[in-house]
Amino acid sequence: MVSRRLLSAKQFLIYVLYSVWDGDIGTRLHLRVCQFHIVQAILRWMASTVRVPQDVKVEIVQHFRLVQRCRNTPDDSWEESLETFEQRVADTCASSGIPPGNTQTILQYFRDNWFCPEWRGACYEYC
Repeated sequence: MVSRRLLSAKQFLIYVLYSVWDGDIGTRLHLRVCQFHIVQAILRWMASTVRVPQDVKVEIVQHFRLVQRCRNTPDDSWEESLETFEQRVADTCASSGIPPGNTQTILQYFRDNWFCPEWRGACYEYC
């Protein structure tokens, strides 16, 4: 039996669920993070860390939502989707005058917080 749960992004919940489900996440339990909470976390982080204009935030979130649709199949490679996402973010930042260092900080944030093994499978767009 497969159980589905929708969560806000709280790291400790993963560890609790692993202990309850005996580490069987991905087989019997599929975690999904609430889309609203993902976007809120991204916007809060950008507001407190890199301070980019609102229109740039919106574009970056749109790029993120596109990469979330990747299913990592032979016809829909994660590596290609990630490369496209990073190029789109870099292009958006460059055309908006965002310093390259801030662009790298933004890309690293996504790699560390949303594209990491703990969250990659839980934050894709599933509507």
